[in-house]
Amino acid sequence: MKLIKILTFTNFILRLIPYFLFSSLRSIFSLTIATVGLFYFVLISWIDVFFNASLTLIGLVSVNEISANSQKLLASVCALCIAFAFLGTIAVIFATVIQRLLNILHINEDEN
Repeated sequence: MKLIKILTFTNFILRLIPYFLFSSLRSIFSLTIATVGLFYFVLISWIDVFFNASLTLIGLVSVNEISANSQKLLASVCALCIAFAFLGTIAVIFATVIQRLLNILHINEDEN
């Protein structure tokens, strides 16, 4: 019978850190692109644009009135980009955690 060892919790956390950093950078990049794009096209203050982009990231609606159709289109595209980046972030983190759980269950199954 082959002895299979699973990573310790500390090593698992160390393995998870690069994925978390990658995901965080991806979200920050998406938030930055949305903030700059909205600031350039919607023409409101930086703090309002950042607030709107942050609210879009967590799934809420924007606070400021957007009047022109081109501005609404840009806000929609930014919202979709941010949402896809956020979903990708969650997928990368959860994939690692679920893989660990499946490994633990597989090892426990082999022991019985």
